[in-house]
Amino acid sequence: MNSSTGLIHQNIVPQMPKRVVILGAGGFIGSAFIDQLKKLQMNFLGILTKDIDLSEEGADKHLVTLLKPEDAVVVLATFAGNNRMGSSDFIKNIRIGENICNALIKVDCSQVVYFSSDAVYSWFHETISEKSCLGGSGLYSNMHSSREIMFQQTIRNSPLTIIRSTQIYGFSNTHNPYGPNRFSRSAVYDGKIALFGEGEEKRDFIAIEDVVELLIQVLCYASHGIINFATGESVTFRELAEMIKLISGPVSLEFHSRMQPILHRNFDITYLKSAFPSLNLKRLSQGLKELFCSLDKLKVGAT
Repeated sequence: MNSSTGLIHQNIVPQMPKRVVILGAGGFIGSAFIDQLKKLQMNFLGILTKDIDLSEEGADKHLVTLLKPEDAVVVLATFAGNNRMGSSDFIKNIRIGENICNALIKVDCSQVVYFSSDAVYSWFHETISEKSCLGGSGLYSNMHSSREIMFQQTIRNSPLTIIRSTQIYGFSNTHNPYGPNRFSRSAVYDGKIALFGEGEEKRDFIAIEDVVELLIQVLCYASHGIINFATGESVTFRELAEMIKLISGPVSLEFHSRMQPILHRNFDITYLKSAFPSLNLKRLSQGLKELFCSLDKLKVGAT
């Protein structure tokens, strides 16, 4: 069953799947997702790299032995993040996608959710919707684009959901990307925030708690299609830094030479609102307060 633009719900009334299988269970998203599944008392199987290295030859055969037709499979497994992806990492990620697809050809699961990235979209579009042209630059973008195609061509008999998420922030995000996590950590530990240029670029940031809630909703409604995940409210990096200053107290801003041209990214979240009208996304100001408090407690506890 190929993905369509926006989401179509197979369940009119939300119903928990019999079991959720999480591939990439040990990562930032996977760990938070499993914590919530435990609270909801949902049956799940979290697969870590130590259980199956999905980039290795024969991993598909091992995975087949663990999957059941009633499973809803959530694919979070990636190797290396956006800023660190080299050619060998790209190839490893493609192998991960290939092994998962090979396994899913043999076991028609009840649903497949592939967690992708907004990086697949071209930077020529300042405002992004699900209808925007693909064509992101770099290995990370092309990795997700390639794996999306692999899943779309492989998953024929199961609902397939592709979630293209903007940058996610939260206490356990160890990738420390340029944005809420890096700025908050720098404010707590260094008393300063470094910006490129004047921090003019606009971006949209989503809280990890909202990502987890979306995954739960997608599973319970057995949704299929393609959806972007963002708040629909972009801010500049300078505005982001100023918001953190208000929370943290005295913090200096440092301005460094710009490494990239000024490019903005806004999101039209019409499809998201239509699919989940009751989804209450966390305001950035509130999310930053919670992130800063967690980091500050960690610092105090370490002293």
